[in-house]
Amino acid sequence: MIIGAELNFIMILKKLQSNIQKLFFKKKASSENLKFVDKGMNNSSLQNCTGLILSTSFYWVKKEQLPVKKVHEAKKLLPAIFDGSLPDGNYKYIAEYAEESGWFYIYAYDEEKIAEYLESIGIDLTKIKRFYFIQSFIKLIEKPVDLKNGYSLVNDNGIICKLPSEFIEDSIPIDEFLKVASNYKATNIYISKRLPFSVDRSSMLKISAALFIAAVIYIVEYTTYYKAYNKLVLENKNLYEAYNIPKTGYQRRARIKKLESIKDEIISKRQIFSKLLRIPLNRKYEFIRKLTLSDKRVSIEISLHNDKNAEKIKKYLEKILTLKSIKVKSKIMKIKAEI
Repeated sequence: MIIGAELNFIMILKKLQSNIQKLFFKKKASSENLKFVDKGMNNSSLQNCTGLILSTSFYWVKKEQLPVKKVHEAKKLLPAIFDGSLPDGNYKYIAEYAEESGWFYIYAYDEEKIAEYLESIGIDLTKIKRFYFIQSFIKLIEKPVDLKNGYSLVNDNGIICKLPSEFIEDSIPIDEFLKVASNYKATNIYISKRLPFSVDRSSMLKISAALFIAAVIYIVEYTTYYKAYNKLVLENKNLYEAYNIPKTGYQRRARIKKLESIKDEIISKRQIFSKLLRIPLNRKYEFIRKLTLSDKRVSIEISLHNDKNAEKIKKYLEKILTLKSIKVKSKIMKIKAEI
C-alpha cells in the first residue's frame, strides 16, 4: 500500500510538472486552431478553439530600448517602466526582445480580469491550450486587419493599435490573418485555469506538507528581505526629501528635460558672450564700455578710436546676432540686438 501510494504520488507530481510547463511561456510547435477575441465582438465561434489571441483591449504595451539584451535581465526593470501610467489593478509584466531591432516590447496585464471576462462570455479556460497577445504577431501585420466589428488592427511604428475601420483602406479579413497566424511561432502568456486532473487525499497531504515546508522557507527569506527592503525604502525617502526629487518617473523625466533645456540655454549664452568679447577692436584705443545680455536681448556700447572701425564691427556682429539698431555718435557705438 505504501509503495502504491508513493508511485501514485510520483505520477501525480510528474503530471503536475507537465501541466505547469504547458501553462507557462513557450513557443508554438505546430499549427493550431486559433481564434481572436476582443471586447464587444461576436464570440460565438470561440468554443472549439485551442488557442486565443487577445486584442489590445486586454493589455498595455510599451516599446523600449533597455540597457540589457536578455529578457530575464529586463524582468526587474518592467514594473518601473509603467510607473504611474496604469489604472488600479493587479498587474503582471512580461517582455519580448526583438533581436533584429534591439527593441523590447514590455507588457502589463491583469490576469484575473482577463480570465473573468473570458469566462463571462462562455469560454472554458481549461480547454484553451495557449493564450497570446496580438502584439506578438507584429511581423504578420503589414496590412490592416479587419475585425468585422467596426474596427481594424493597424501596425503603427511597431505597435498594434485598434482603429475604426471607416478610416482604413486595403485591409485583410481577420479569418485570413488567423490562417497565417496558426503556423507562426509566437510567445504565449499564462492565464490561470483549473488543472485538468484530480488529486487523492493521500497525495494532497503529501503535497500540502511539501508546500508547508516551502512556505516556512519562504517566510524566513521574506522576513530577511522585508527588513532590507524597509531599510532601502527609508533611505530612498530621506534622499527624496533631502533633494526634493519628484516621486514619479514622469515627473523626474520632465524635471530632467527642463534642466537640460536650461543647461543648453546657458551654454549657448556663454558661447555668444565669448564671441562678443572677441569683437575686432583696436585694443590700444578701443574698448567695450557696456555689455548687457538678458534673455534674448543684447545691448553693447563700444568706445571707438574713430568711426572707420564701426563697419568692421557691424559685419562681425551680424554673424552671431540679429541686429536691431546701430548708432554711432561722438566715437561711441551703441548696438541693440537679439540672439
